[in-house]
Amino acid sequence: MTTVPVEEMSAELDELIRQVPGVATLYRSGPLAARVVAAGREAVRADRSEPMVVVDRDGDRTTVEATIGVDSRSAAETCRAVYDAVSAWSKTAGPTEVAVRITVAQAAD
Repeated sequence: MTTVPVEEMSAELDELIRQVPGVATLYRSGPLAARVVAAGREAVRADRSEPMVVVDRDGDRTTVEATIGVDSRSAAETCRAVYDAVSAWSKTAGPTEVAVRITVAQAAD
């Protein structure tokens, strides 16, 4: 089990996923209520760098949730590339069991 704070993991994964070929943008992930609270928090702060990727840890299980927009590449191939990148990250970052949830919110024509 890793002791890295989930906020730090979220920031790392946010940067990692943005670099995956085919990912055009990231959208805020998570339940609607959490997204509304985060948007409100950002509205009153000058720093708007809160990660869009949500990481949740429950014991040895870590869940990563990302909502992406894809460019002209295949959405399925882009999702696979994001999954592979997160899986490779988990082998070096330390979470023992990682579930990855990727949602495509927008795809280019």
